[in-house]
Amino acid sequence: MRLFKQVFLWMLLLLLESGLAWAADENTFENPGDAQIHWGVSPIFYSEPETGVAIGGYVMGYQNSDPALSKVKQNTYDGMLIYTQKDQVICNLDGTKYFQGDRLLMTASGSFADYPSEFFGIGPNTDEDRKEDYTFVEKAFTGSLLYKISSNLYGGPFINYGQYDITERKTGGILATGGINGADGTTVVGAGLKLLLDTRDDNFNPGHGSYLDAQAIAYRRDLGCDEDFSQFEVTFKHFWPLRRTGTFAVMSLLTLSEGSVPFEMLPCLGGDTIMRGYYSGLYRDNDYAAIQGEYRYPMGSRVSGVFFAGIGEIAPEVGDFTVDHLKVAGGFGFRFQLYPKQKLKLRLDTGISETGTCTYLNFMEAF
Repeated sequence: MRLFKQVFLWMLLLLLESGLAWAADENTFENPGDAQIHWGVSPIFYSEPETGVAIGGYVMGYQNSDPALSKVKQNTYDGMLIYTQKDQVICNLDGTKYFQGDRLLMTASGSFADYPSEFFGIGPNTDEDRKEDYTFVEKAFTGSLLYKISSNLYGGPFINYGQYDITERKTGGILATGGINGADGTTVVGAGLKLLLDTRDDNFNPGHGSYLDAQAIAYRRDLGCDEDFSQFEVTFKHFWPLRRTGTFAVMSLLTLSEGSVPFEMLPCLGGDTIMRGYYSGLYRDNDYAAIQGEYRYPMGSRVSGVFFAGIGEIAPEVGDFTVDHLKVAGGFGFRFQLYPKQKLKLRLDTGISETGTCTYLNFMEAF
């Protein structure tokens, strides 16, 4: 623990001193004719209830997809390596690239995690006092090849692979004796279709426009999956400008599952994006629906504030959604723009729910 604190302080000082040492040229994408990849490297840190304090490194690359296009789309390449206060190791690699001008869009994401976590059970009435520790190791890959349907709408095939190994769990606990699907680990392999719509004016700090990500995927034993099940997921965001500089943002999420779903693949209510204030993993089940609104307003040249509120629910089946199990969360937060001419922001949020208060320190907007 002492070593962790020393490393954390060193990283924090380096972060503040270097201004995140962002190497990408701030004028890169003001010049549509620029076809180079511009890289940025930075130490990062954040804090969430599920991880404690986390430190690590981040690399990001941007590239104009085709200098000949009148409206330039961006290829992105990024990677992240994180170590947390709870001895979690997280590694992510992501890429988005356009081909044939912007007629084809390929996305790929790979991840590795060695992740001590907590299991509370399944359903909308789990008890946080009955949590048990367990550790899983995740190796996952997702990819899609999307075809341009209209100017901002893409659709096409999508694949998902994940291997989850349970390396530690409580002797005599729910995972060991409760007949939970996936308690001994699992492998999931699925294929399906993905639809992506993005009309936002900015990926990092949108003031207007919409974002839709919908995917339907079938996991089958014939593909190498341990179980047969299907999932349908939709994420929708919309942004309205208010007054001259404020923004009202709405995010909604729906996940529907059918079949024998391993607990590792069940949607969890809460986290640092939607339903802030609930510990992610306290409530999980086959189906999940949530919606939240957020008002963002300026407080100064580099400081802004937010108020947010949301409602959500999980259930074993759609017909079991009921107001009796409805979860409500809300809170407030602040944003600090680290560099006047760059969009990178430090985010501090306090989420409040019936289970207590959660504090989140991270970068960029929650959604």
